[in-house]
Amino acid sequence: MTPQDIYDKLQAQFGAGIGAFDAEARDPFVIVDASAIHEVGAFLRHDPDLQFDLLMCLSGVDYGPGKTLGVVYHLASMPLRHKITLKVEVPREDGCVPTVSDIWRTAEWHEREA
Repeated sequence: MTPQDIYDKLQAQFGAGIGAFDAEARDPFVIVDASAIHEVGAFLRHDPDLQFDLLMCLSGVDYGPGKTLGVVYHLASMPLRHKITLKVEVPREDGCVPTVSDIWRTAEWHEREA
């Protein structure tokens, strides 16, 4: 499945919870609303066409003074051999991103570090 196919499937399933998509980036990415990240993650993990069973990396991002904070999720499907990156941005003040550690166990460590 191509990154475009994955984005189209997410857009159809979640609508407004899915933002911009950049297929030309070195690692194609989808912007996801912070409030939707858990539901999107569960869908990506359990949908038979997607099977994103591996969270390769989760990173916290500080976009600089006066800008937002973010979380970047690099996902892969070992059985289906495709990848996608998700990006979430939150306000610097009172920003909150729900955990995905119940979807991918390795997220627990990554989230604490981020």
